[in-house]
Amino acid sequence: SRMTYGSFFFQAFMNMSDAGKSYILRTGMPVVDRSRMFVAQVQNHSGVGDRELLTYGVDLHLTRPVTDGTITGRNEGNDGIDEFGGYVQSETQILPGMLDLVLAARADHNNRLEDVVFSPRAALVYTPSEQHNVRFTYNRAYSTPNTTELFLDILAEPNVFGFPDPYGVDIRGSGIPRGGYLFVRDGNGRPVMHSPLNADKTLPMSVDDVALLWPALVQVMTGYGIDLTGIPAPAPSDIRSSMGLLDTKTRTFTPVGDVRDVPGLEPTITSTIEIGYKGSVGDALLAGIDVYHTNVTNFIGQFEVITPNVFMNGADVRAYLQRNGVSVTEASLYSSIIGSLPLGTVSPRGVVDPTALLVTPRNFGNLGLWGADLSLEFTPHPSWQILGTFSVISKNFFEKLDDVADLALNTPKSRGTFTLRYRDAGGRFHAEARTRWMSGFRMMSGVYAGDVAPYTLLDVNAGAGLHWIPGTVLTLSVLNLLDRKHREFVGAPDIGRLVVGKVHYTL
Repeated sequence: SRMTYGSFFFQAFMNMSDAGKSYILRTGMPVVDRSRMFVAQVQNHSGVGDRELLTYGVDLHLTRPVTDGTITGRNEGNDGIDEFGGYVQSETQILPGMLDLVLAARADHNNRLEDVVFSPRAALVYTPSEQHNVRFTYNRAYSTPNTTELFLDILAEPNVFGFPDPYGVDIRGSGIPRGGYLFVRDGNGRPVMHSPLNADKTLPMSVDDVALLWPALVQVMTGYGIDLTGIPAPAPSDIRSSMGLLDTKTRTFTPVGDVRDVPGLEPTITSTIEIGYKGSVGDALLAGIDVYHTNVTNFIGQFEVITPNVFMNGADVRAYLQRNGVSVTEASLYSSIIGSLPLGTVSPRGVVDPTALLVTPRNFGNLGLWGADLSLEFTPHPSWQILGTFSVISKNFFEKLDDVADLALNTPKSRGTFTLRYRDAGGRFHAEARTRWMSGFRMMSGVYAGDVAPYTLLDVNAGAGLHWIPGTVLTLSVLNLLDRKHREFVGAPDIGRLVVGKVHYTL
C-alpha cells in the first residue's frame, strides 16, 4: 500500500515466496522456501528558504526465512534479520537554475551486525543550459550480508570423493556465524583434523598423526584390490602429512601450509567517485556518458572451500613400504594412490559434520576498479529512434586477493545493446528490434565455478491498439528470437526463445 499527502509519503509492502516442488540439482534434495520480507518506508520533505530543500525519512526491513530446515538447516527459527535506518538529504541551489549542491547522509543498523553503518553522499550538478548537464558525485553505500551468507546450512554435494560407505565425505554449504569460524589446534599449534576412517568421526587428531589411520586405510585399500594386511602400522614419525584445499572447479587440490580463521561477516562498503555528462545536440541526438572509480572494502566473496584435506606424504609411504618388503614398482603404485586419498578434514569449531568440506563466504580487503557507461539516442524522424548502450569495467577477476583466494565478480567486463524503435504518428502501433551482447566471464560461486560463454541475442516486440475496443493494447514480445541456446550462470539451464503476449486495458 502507498499513501501520499502533500509532501508526506508512506508505503509498505510484503514479498512472499513459495519454491513449490523445487529441488537441488546436485543432490535431488527438496527445497522448501516460504520466506517473506516486510518493508515500510516513510519520507517527507520541506523547504528552507527559497534555495534549500530537505528530504528525510526512515526505512524498516524485516526478513523472515521459512525453509523447514532445507536451506537454513539448524539455523531455522533463528535466522530473522531486522534492519532499520534513517536519512536526510539537502538540495541547495547555489546558482539557481545552473549550479546545485546535494548533500546526504544515512545511518543503518542490522541486528546481526555489531556496528551502525554510516553512508554519506555529495553531488555537484552544473547545468549551463537546458541541453547540457554535468555532475560530479561521491557516494558511500553499503550492503549487508544476506540470509544465505549468514545462515545457510545445506548439503551441497554428497560423497564428493566417491569413497565407499561409511567413508564418504560431503560438501556442506554454510553461512558464517556471528563469531566466525575458529580452527582448533593441538598443543604444538598445529591444526586438528577429523577423519571418516575413524569409527568416531568426532574424535579430533593432529594433522601430524595421519599415520595413526593406517589400520583403517588398509581396509579401504582392499576395495582398490591392494592387500597391505602384512604391513605393520607405521609410527607418526614414519609418514609426514600435507594439506590441500579442494578446487571445486578442477577437482584438484591446492597445497596449503596452515589454516586461517574466518571472522564474522562485515557489511560491504562501496565508495564511488563519478563524473557524468548528459546533453543533446539539436533535437535529434541525446548522449550520456558516466566514468567512475569504485573502491570496495569488505567485499563478500563467493562460497569457497575453507577446510583443507589431509594427505599422507606419498614419498614417505613409498619409502615405508619398501622398508617393509614391498617391491619398488608396487610401492610406487601403492604410494601414488594412498598419497592422493583425502584422509581427514581440518574443520573449525561448531560444524554439523566435522569430516565434511565446508564452503562458506568471507570478507576480503580492498579492491578497486573503474568503469564507464555510454548511452546514445538518435531520433532522425518523430516515428523512428535508434538507441545504443555500452558498459565496461576494468576488472572482473582478482587473483589471490589478500593472498587468500581468487575472487570473481561474476559479471562480464563489457556489454551493450543496439535498438531500432518505431512508433506511428497516431501512437496506435509500435515495434522494436534490439540486439544485446555480453562478453564472457569467469564465474565462481561455491561448487558452481567455470566460464560463462559470450553471447549475442536478438529481441523483438510489437504492439497495437484496438480501435474497436478503446483503451486496449495488444503486445507480443519475443526474447532471443533466433533461439540461441546460452547460459547466463554456471549451473543454470540453457535459455532459449521466450514468447510473451500481453493484453493491456486502461479504464
